[in-house]
Amino acid sequence: MNKLKKRPAPSKNEPRITSLEIAKLSGKRHDNVLSSIRKQEEAWEKVHKLKFKFMYKIKELPNGGKRKEPYYELTKMESLYIISKYNDEVRAKLVRRWYELENNTLLHELKPRKTSKGVVRLPYNEDEKDVLSWIKDHLIYGDYDKIAENTGYSVPSVSLVLNRKHVNELIVKEAYRVAIDNKIQGKDDATSVYSPAFISDAMQTIKKLEA
Repeated sequence: MNKLKKRPAPSKNEPRITSLEIAKLSGKRHDNVLSSIRKQEEAWEKVHKLKFKFMYKIKELPNGGKRKEPYYELTKMESLYIISKYNDEVRAKLVRRWYELENNTLLHELKPRKTSKGVVRLPYNEDEKDVLSWIKDHLIYGDYDKIAENTGYSVPSVSLVLNRKHVNELIVKEAYRVAIDNKIQGKDDATSVYSPAFISDAMQTIKKLEA
């Protein structure tokens, strides 16, 4: 009878995330994160026959002294297991962070735009929702990649904006341009006819979105 093979240890080159970063993502104290990891480690070890990688770093103290600060280094699978009991927002932040680690990039922060008085503006008013709905109706396969490339943002960022989760004028403007181009070239199934007046109106809408 064949015995189950022990899972090989993670590669030294495999990306990892620390418990310190998980504490930052979750807004929790690091000692509480450490405690949570320790409680979950027993079950993990029973299944995978491996403990989590436990480390120390030297922390400089204000008085000139030093002390060892414990932390864990976790693989993607380990960290997703640890974070499974956290809320949806924290899990989403961790998924985002792993995307950055695996693609060696930082996703652009998409912040709500501000009014001229510096007051944070919430997305979106009803007119803009209509504009975004029209844009999405006239985009075709591959357009998200095209918009991302032309704006310098990531595809997930483009998706967040077009699904009204964030405000970003550059992405909206480029998406509108691509949608208009699709319509003019007959790349979608829309039936209304583009006239100079319609194009002019579209450009005016873009200017309003950028105001």
